[in-house]
Amino acid sequence: MFRTPRSFIAWIAVLCIAVLSCQKPYDVIINKGTGTQGGTAIFILQGAPDACYLPILNGSYVAGTAVTAANTIEIAINVRLIGSYSISSGIANGISFSAEGTFTAIGPQTIVLTASGTPVTTGSFSFQPGINGCSFSIDFSATGGNTAVFTLDGSPNACTSPTVSGAYIAGIALDTSDRVSITANVTTAGTYNISTATVNGIKFSGSGTLAIGTQTIVLAGSGTPAATGTNNYTAATNGCSFPVAVIAGTPAVYTLSGAPNACTAAVTNGIYQATVPLNAANTAVINVNVTTPGTYNIITNADNGITFAAKGYFAKAGNNIPVTLAASGTPIAAATSTFTPAEGASSCSFIVVTDSAAATTATYSCKIDGVAYTFTNRAHAQFSDPVVPNLYNLFLDGFTGPANGSTVPEFQIFITNDNNSAIVPGTYNGNQASAFPPNGYRIEIDFPLLNPDQSTTTWNTSTSLLSQNPPFTIVVTAVTPAHVTGTFSGTLTNTLQGSTAQKVITEGVFDLPVQ
Repeated sequence: MFRTPRSFIAWIAVLCIAVLSCQKPYDVIINKGTGTQGGTAIFILQGAPDACYLPILNGSYVAGTAVTAANTIEIAINVRLIGSYSISSGIANGISFSAEGTFTAIGPQTIVLTASGTPVTTGSFSFQPGINGCSFSIDFSATGGNTAVFTLDGSPNACTSPTVSGAYIAGIALDTSDRVSITANVTTAGTYNISTATVNGIKFSGSGTLAIGTQTIVLAGSGTPAATGTNNYTAATNGCSFPVAVIAGTPAVYTLSGAPNACTAAVTNGIYQATVPLNAANTAVINVNVTTPGTYNIITNADNGITFAAKGYFAKAGNNIPVTLAASGTPIAAATSTFTPAEGASSCSFIVVTDSAAATTATYSCKIDGVAYTFTNRAHAQFSDPVVPNLYNLFLDGFTGPANGSTVPEFQIFITNDNNSAIVPGTYNGNQASAFPPNGYRIEIDFPLLNPDQSTTTWNTSTSLLSQNPPFTIVVTAVTPAHVTGTFSGTLTNTLQGSTAQKVITEGVFDLPVQ
């Protein structure tokens, strides 16, 4: 999705949509067992219970044509206990995906599911490997489908301003934080499936659907770096290349501050509610005392469906060095859980309190040019931006239907205070004098629609310090850690046509759970 930014907020909203479609790396345990040799593994599919995290789809899917061994999908997983596994998606449109084998190591890795069967008809169909696992969609075509036509910025030389994220350490498997974002200029909308060669034990891959215009493609890393050094990876045939540096895998020597008792000055962040998947805001910060610099890979025990983990590199020795552990999973029930990160004989503990589940229903609706729309699919509120934490103080998002492999109508509202203070009940209007810093606020509204030619138009208005955009008013009536309620109305413009067209929003209302 792409649109011309009209303000700083608009630019950030584009980044959120283009980079990850605001996806979150949720986890859920889908298999249990003893974890001993010959027993059943415990593992999670990253992204569950929503979309699988950056799945890599291989092969073509044509109605009436039997799939082959080339029809596979790679999914990110995290193994908690080693052992055997057997997983299947069930049958949809005449085919299914499955895999079986044995996990011999714990930690982040990928699993390859192979398709079997013959597609019955055209259209988009969803598949869900495992019980309560993540899901992915496949568009079945009559003739092989439309393949996107695009060029990567910088091809056939170095990629233009690639963003390499994560920590790359020799001997430590990549996880969901290890990714590379590159820019594509799309002239024909359609599907894409690109991958680098495997170099030094790792590769980067991505697949999905592209609309016409400038797009950001996110390539997920997989594998385990074999040695230190910097290597170049080329995305697609004659594509652009980007460097990835792998640091030494020599383990650091350190102890956990507070061991063997409570972790010193431990801080937990985010909201923990029963049955609500965790997101990037759910972290725990502990402190360590480093005597010898080197790599670290910390994983806590699992409790109440939650696990914390972090990997990285200590560049120098010192005491009380903070380490941020990312949480994963879905809390099972309201409970007080104890987590124990450990380094050799050194271990400390911290506590996380999970509250009761909030109401599962969400209200998010309005009329657009007099036509009623309901955006309750995946509807939620956040107190920070989906991609850049703490940039927005309030973010509302919802869709008219489930993810189907292409864009469905979506409605997003952003509010941020210039001084980064919390959003409180009140009226927020995009063109009032309060838009000016340092003590004002800014708003943005985005309503992307898929056009018949598969391009995407974003109807938008946002606070502008330079010109008056169409008026839009948001009334926040209540803000709690679990719910946000209010109303909204105003006018949006088609920014791709120089704001000559408009859509009128009336009777907007929201009552959304916080994630």
